[in-house]
Amino acid sequence: MPEASILPYFKDMPMNSIKPLDILKWQNKLLVIQNKDGNGLSGTYLKTIQAQLSAIFNHATRFYDLSSNPVKTAGPIGVVRKNEMNFWTKEEYLRFIECMKDSDKYYYALELLYWCGLRVGEVLALTESDFDFTNHTLSITKSFQIIDGEEVVTKPKTITGVRTVTVPTSLCEQLKDYVKRGDRRERIFPYARQRLYKELKKGIKLTGVKNICLHDLRHSHVSLLIHMGFSAVAIGKRVGHKSEHVTYYYAHMFPGVQEEMADRLDDERR
Repeated sequence: MPEASILPYFKDMPMNSIKPLDILKWQNKLLVIQNKDGNGLSGTYLKTIQAQLSAIFNHATRFYDLSSNPVKTAGPIGVVRKNEMNFWTKEEYLRFIECMKDSDKYYYALELLYWCGLRVGEVLALTESDFDFTNHTLSITKSFQIIDGEEVVTKPKTITGVRTVTVPTSLCEQLKDYVKRGDRRERIFPYARQRLYKELKKGIKLTGVKNICLHDLRHSHVSLLIHMGFSAVAIGKRVGHKSEHVTYYYAHMFPGVQEEMADRLDDERR
């Protein structure tokens, strides 16, 4: 019965304490379960129990004032995340960005997405007062969205989303010239996400690089940092994620992690 895969894990947790990360941990436990023949749980079974758990949370949000459904936020089970996650290598990004240099207002937004790992809404909310050009840092305290047709600037959804990001020195110097040309009270990228998305797609078509979406530039930044050897904790602080989220979403990118674990366990066993 599907209940057998749900209750043992969540029975001691109040529903309002269950977060998307708890759902991710539960999903990952299910994905490694094997039967006596060495086979994992079927995709159909995984989708069934995911749907059942999601239905329970939907009922609680509808009738018992639960604020949100963490199952929906965590995303589908039974899908290998590394196949869902698109990202560019540094070489692909450099090829793409070369064709964007003639348009500062899009070029610098894309540069911040790739080299700083910001969310699209965070970039679009930036004003001159968010920059510290002396210390080469950027304060992330808000996000730009369009809600019901209205332009809205909101606070980040999580505490970790509020952060200070160090900008590469060369990029910071270029941004200083660009930012000083505008009105310091206004957003320095005065357009909506859809406009930037169209420019991204135009550049992809011109350069022939792999087709990705705007948020994938954030994945590309994380991938770059991982391959530069930075830890999940350090990366999490930079991009506004808890380190556990970085580990779960990007574990397949950390080179040699399983081998290192096995070697260290072997040392402990001796």
